[in-house]
Formats: sequence, C-alpha cells, structure tokens
Amino acid sequence: PRGVIPFVIASGDCFFCRLLQYSACEHTNDGHGAAMNKKQIPPPAALFGYSHLYGGVPGGQAEYVRVPTGNVGPVKVPPLVSDVTG
Repeated sequence: PRGVIPFVIASGDCFFCRLLQYSACEHTNDGHGAAMNKKQIPPPAALFGYSHLYGGVPGGQAEYVRVPTGNVGPVKVPPLVSDVTG
C-alpha cells in the first residue's frame, strides 16, 4: 500500500488536534533546547526533517519513513494513481 505522510507530526488527542489544528499539537514537540522556550512560548508541533526547534525528527523526503503517530495525517494513495506523472 502507498501513502502520503504530511511533514507535521500530530498526536490527534490534544486540544489543538481535536480542533484539526495539527500544526499546533501540544504533544509531539517537547521543545527542549528551543530558543522560544526562554520566552515561555509553547513550541509548535514537531515536523519531519526540521531542526530542534521543530522536534528534531529526521526524515521527510524518503522512500521509507517511521511515522511516530500514524493514526493522524497519513493518507492512502488509491491504486489508480500512478507513481509516474507527466
């Protein structure tokens, strides 16, 4: 099966996820070491392939990736959609 994984990593069960505001997820980015924490600003959701400000989760543009919270975000690609465009 093929799928599309968004860069935003969301838990699906926090206040913001219940409002479908996944980029503000309170559970996926602990914010340790983030410059924003010195100003008491809560960190945004973790993102695949971004720095420690966004969770420091490696990956993003890869053939295979481990998805920590696969219950929120991934979308199945229908079999009729080709891998080749053009």
